[in-house]
Amino acid sequence: MSQHPQLDYFLESLFKEQGAEGVVESLSFLFGSFVITKDGVVIGANQDFISLIEYDLAELIGMDAMDLITPDERPYLESRFVTNSTDRYELKLLTKSNKIKYTIVSPKIFLVNDDKYRLAEFIDISEQKQALANLQNQEGKYRSVFDFADIGIARVDLGGSWLECNKKLCDIVGYSKEELLQLSFQDITHPDDLAMDLTHVRELLANERKTYAMEKRYIHKSGYPIWINLTVSLVRDSNREPMYFISFIEDISEIKITRDKLRFSKEIVSVTTDMLAEVDDNFVYLAVNKSYLAAFGLSEAEILGKTILEVFGEDFYNTTIKVNAEKTKLGETVRYQDWFKFPATGLKFMDITYTPVVDTDNYKGFVVSARDITALKKAQDVIIKNEEKFRSMFESLPLAIYVSKGIDQVAEFINSTFTKMFGYTIDDVPTVNDWFLKAYPDDDYRQELAEGWQLEVEEAIKLKSSIKQIETYVTCKDGTEKYIRWGYICLEEANYAFGLDITLQKVAEIKLLNENEKLEHLSAFDGLTDITNRRMFDLNLKKEWLRAQRNASSLSLIMIDIDFFKAYNDNYGHIKGDECLKLIAETLDKIATRSVDMVARFGGEEFAILLPDTDLQQCRKIAENCCSAIFKLQIPHEYSSVSNVVTISLGVSSSRPKKGVDSLSLIKSADKLLYQAKNNGRNRVEYH
Repeated sequence: MSQHPQLDYFLESLFKEQGAEGVVESLSFLFGSFVITKDGVVIGANQDFISLIEYDLAELIGMDAMDLITPDERPYLESRFVTNSTDRYELKLLTKSNKIKYTIVSPKIFLVNDDKYRLAEFIDISEQKQALANLQNQEGKYRSVFDFADIGIARVDLGGSWLECNKKLCDIVGYSKEELLQLSFQDITHPDDLAMDLTHVRELLANERKTYAMEKRYIHKSGYPIWINLTVSLVRDSNREPMYFISFIEDISEIKITRDKLRFSKEIVSVTTDMLAEVDDNFVYLAVNKSYLAAFGLSEAEILGKTILEVFGEDFYNTTIKVNAEKTKLGETVRYQDWFKFPATGLKFMDITYTPVVDTDNYKGFVVSARDITALKKAQDVIIKNEEKFRSMFESLPLAIYVSKGIDQVAEFINSTFTKMFGYTIDDVPTVNDWFLKAYPDDDYRQELAEGWQLEVEEAIKLKSSIKQIETYVTCKDGTEKYIRWGYICLEEANYAFGLDITLQKVAEIKLLNENEKLEHLSAFDGLTDITNRRMFDLNLKKEWLRAQRNASSLSLIMIDIDFFKAYNDNYGHIKGDECLKLIAETLDKIATRSVDMVARFGGEEFAILLPDTDLQQCRKIAENCCSAIFKLQIPHEYSSVSNVVTISLGVSSSRPKKGVDSLSLIKSADKLLYQAKNNGRNRVEYH
């Protein structure tokens, strides 16, 4: 039932003296803990458990433990009660306010007067469970937008390499996902457009702007140019350090061709859903298409000949349009994005381009191209918002998080908790292999971990699943060690490792183990002589008596008393008396050498030697050796009436136990012979 029988004795004694409350309070260095009866009734709980479960102690006492867990867990807990298992397991607690608390339970079973009790320690892992659930939920939303968007979406590292791309982007540029991930955006950008793109990138990194948009050309895999509408945002970590770019790519090749064909036309035809118009050098409308008219709910007669100012109104013209329109007079093509509220179609997020019209170096006006990108804006907002949620969630968790990609597990992100916990940055551990080398410097330990871990990880990556949690010792950058519980889950192309620091818990477990060892020793051994005490002797006598009864074997006992020890103590003092007791105990222990033999301090100056599978003649010989060995110690005792040195008297009894006869009969017989040895002159062995 238990690997620590002496701890059972300690808990039994403590329970008898102080009840269940004494048990849980004596182990206050544990996490939340309670004591229940064999029927599952709560009879004690410490403060940490009370805080966890939200019930007052008075409410807890007398409750059925089954009422403290979720209904779906009750059959499982009942099965554990039946098997008396003491293995650690996970359990969902149900608090007073009906909240679910995920816990790891470490159970302990002990007996008191043959009644069974359970002591259980609870560690709250709710935050870790919730983090995994949130991650899976957010990952699903993120993937839905990312993978099925009608525009190209990509994550790009700070050097320009593609980290991730969706199917639409692959369709636009003609590369497969695997091919594109081997390239950078510089590799497929038209040389004439690269300088401007890189300038915008530098402005983002310098925090001079939050986003940028531009028309540029990619080179299709087949070799021809593609005009695209590019919008780029920079994702930063909690310390505002740049991490990677989110790019949105829209194929506008057909629109570009149409716009260029209509650039100098006085008659704009409705060949596109984009809003198209041409104005003269006084910003008077010369031509508009049907989409432009529809947005305002006007006819050609109502808009042609009017100025932009008249159509849009003074406020909007001055705040949004004028500054961009004026730039065209300098020959500058202007592009910007903004929200427009149209009378007929409502609020729209528009992508606007003003292209100047020049005739023999004379400014003639400009062409307006306006495209509704409200859906794109919403998609961008969802992507950015999800990215920010990911990062915010990761940074706020008390978990070290290492996000990697692919079977090679190349690092994509680590949160600040990871760096604070271990001291390593992403540059220190760019791959899981680098992490293993630094975190587990001992070759044997690392090999042992890697063999089991890597096989499970590869299977999880293949099946897009999680693996069983493991606990490891991690060597931090500063050389210190921490004990970490790791969880691992693979979602789509990203692999997430979560590390929970359980060093304090482990210290508590080690402390408990040390305390157990101390308690086992204290409950089994005499504090002065360090040989078995009376309590352990009584327990072992019962056990050996029953064994001898089953095997029909002999069980012998030697009862020993130090002659005239009271006179020794009174005249030499208690310190000398203690030294004498320790020396005699040590000498007797050396004579009874078999593992089954037991030398015990029976009480005061009395000792007992229990000898299983030993008959009377063998026992008598051992007793005579004891008597001789103590005499040879030549411990001075001038106040003894039998000798000038310390001597002992011994009573030897042997029996073949029978059913119905109590083990105390052996003690009574040996004790009677001990007194006979005293009456017959001491310093002798009596037996029968």
